[in-house]
Amino acid sequence: ENNLDISLADLTALKLTRDDIGSSSLVVYPSESSETGVQLKIKGNPNLSNVRTIFMGIKNKEITQKSAEIWFNELRMSGFDNQGGWATNVSADANIADFAKIALNGGYQSIGFGSVDQSVNERSQEEIKNYSVNTSINAGKLLPNHWKVRIPVNYTVSEEIRTPKFDPKYEDVLSKDRENTNEIDIKSKKRSISFINVKKERSDISDRKPRMYDIENFSVSYSYSDAINESYTIEKDISKSVNASANYVYKFKQIEIAPFKASDFFNHKNLKLIKDFNFNLLPSSISVNSAVKRNYS
Repeated sequence: ENNLDISLADLTALKLTRDDIGSSSLVVYPSESSETGVQLKIKGNPNLSNVRTIFMGIKNKEITQKSAEIWFNELRMSGFDNQGGWATNVSADANIADFAKIALNGGYQSIGFGSVDQSVNERSQEEIKNYSVNTSINAGKLLPNHWKVRIPVNYTVSEEIRTPKFDPKYEDVLSKDRENTNEIDIKSKKRSISFINVKKERSDISDRKPRMYDIENFSVSYSYSDAINESYTIEKDISKSVNASANYVYKFKQIEIAPFKASDFFNHKNLKLIKDFNFNLLPSSISVNSAVKRNYS
């Protein structure tokens, strides 16, 4: 009885050794093991994940022909990587009176994480690290209260780094066996800052009559965001967006006219709708808006 044991790790190690010494992939690269007497050879860039057919045979090294009946049975694989994983999420919130709010979030998920009913291939095949910071600041609080200036500032930054279990170049070589794993990381980073509806509010104790040219009638907004994506196949993908707007709103003092309100003829309940009819000589408000949007990719 003979047993033929092939270590798949030796096959991937042979491929890495060939590439490390700079040997051409167009010729057969030999390797011989003195311990087991097994000879391994490789050509091109084969991938174990794409194997669909295996050929097995016996070679007759003698000159004379021989006839024999050979059986190959009990073909099986063993030594599966059944290592489990773990994951965690951390969050923290902080409030600084009515001046600022800060929210921090972070997470980590290791390779092999999954539910108990998932098979090995269904579990996570990536190591995932992420964090996010969200801040909301009322910068107007830094100014004297009687100025009544409102400056809301929102800033957000988030980043996620995914390290695949297998090197995307070879697809059957573990990432940890490579020297520089930063080249295969899938990175995504997003940032944004915004100033929404920045304006000076009208004072409640002021006796001054509102005018059309008052600064309180104006408000401005500005926002900027960008996203940077990197991976093994994409060196850098950058997207930027800039939005700016200015608004003017003035509310007129209403001059209401009800022509039938003083007439006794419309006192009947069925004519109440006509009696309450009214209209204004001026519009309720006038508004002007201007916006600029720029996108870059």
